[in-house]
Amino acid sequence: MVEISATNELTNQLVLTFTIIVLLAFFIWNKYRYDAISVAALIFLVTISSIPSLKLNIINIDQAFDGFANPAVMTVALVLIISQGLKNAGLSALAGKVLAGRKYTEIQFLLFLMIIAAALSSFINNIGAMAILLPLTISVCQKMEWHPAKFLMPLAFACILGGMNTLIGTPPNIIISDYAYQQTGSEFNFFDFSKVGLLITISGVLFVAFLGNKLLELREIPNNEPLINMKGYMFEVEVNKGSSSIGLTLFKFKKQAGEDIEIMGVISETGSIRKVKNNMRIKEGQILVIKSPPDEIGKILSLFDFSIPED
Repeated sequence: MVEISATNELTNQLVLTFTIIVLLAFFIWNKYRYDAISVAALIFLVTISSIPSLKLNIINIDQAFDGFANPAVMTVALVLIISQGLKNAGLSALAGKVLAGRKYTEIQFLLFLMIIAAALSSFINNIGAMAILLPLTISVCQKMEWHPAKFLMPLAFACILGGMNTLIGTPPNIIISDYAYQQTGSEFNFFDFSKVGLLITISGVLFVAFLGNKLLELREIPNNEPLINMKGYMFEVEVNKGSSSIGLTLFKFKKQAGEDIEIMGVISETGSIRKVKNNMRIKEGQILVIKSPPDEIGKILSLFDFSIPED
């Protein structure tokens, strides 16, 4: 009886290991959506566990979706939603205004970039913080003719370091807090991780900025081609009362704003984007869809007294 039980347990482990290997292979292949592959693997394990003749007990149907009710899973999902909401609310424009609003030396820009990245990733998802700052970093590097390799890896390190500072900064913090609550009945508070995390973050930022940065290998960019075309980013801006753009035609607006700035459309009352005509004049209260390099949007907001819509 003991031998049969041990054999079944070994079979369960082998099937589970094989499924995980296949799952990782599909992830690396990157042809299908990760969530679809994960759900398919779950359905496969539940199905084979439900067949009596196989005598497998990997996961039964009653336990299949228990993980979705875990508070840690829900918290991570909500953090991702908050991150996307902050991006849609114009956080990238605000970051652009701070980073591109004045001239920096390389070391000044690197320090400001890493501090902002660490601060953002303390409260939103690391990938969300990276997505906001990556185009801005590339744009400033191209504008100042700096090698982007000096800033991209430090940016990644800063996003990782910042995640240590708060409960929601990174998923492992949330999982550990939930596990602690299950085992002891007491969970970590929001800033409990800051006592250690802030010290590590500050030390890490200073080390990368002044020492680690010198260890980076600067690869040659072939034919001096830009890594990313930074001229195609879209922003929604609202025309405030008293804006100097009110009454301007598209031609006059573009003449004042610059060649890289273009009005692509106007948000209608239904929320759809309406194409603009050449003879259209800008009106107060309109929400314009503007194509602009990320490092220029801050200047546009100040020059024409635009604002990022709240909704």
